[in-house]
Amino acid sequence: MVQQTLFHLHFNSPVLETATARLNEYGVPLQQRFGTVRGAGVSVAPETQSPDEFRLKLQVHRIGAVNISLAPGQQPQFDHIGLFVADIDDVITRARSRGVVCPLERTAHLRDDALGIPG
Repeated sequence: MVQQTLFHLHFNSPVLETATARLNEYGVPLQQRFGTVRGAGVSVAPETQSPDEFRLKLQVHRIGAVNISLAPGQQPQFDHIGLFVADIDDVITRARSRGVVCPLERTAHLRDDALGIPG
């Protein structure tokens, strides 16, 4: 069995205020908002009012080591998860053996040593 650790969940929602309130109810506070102002990337702390012309792209909530990202979307939907795995090559091989076209290969170059994570 491949050892894996969840670190990221990403959801899209047309009602970010409602999703934010629900996460807060469950003890998952807003950490940061990311967006643009006239095309320039901007990061806004939760206690800071958004600047004029701010267009939200993503906001991050955190509980423990897991971050939950919310992004504006046409309908509420789960987008993707992020996992740390001990052996990405094994995961890719197992996925291929089950007939999965594997997008994991795009990130297979990210190894523990490249990320500075002790093995």
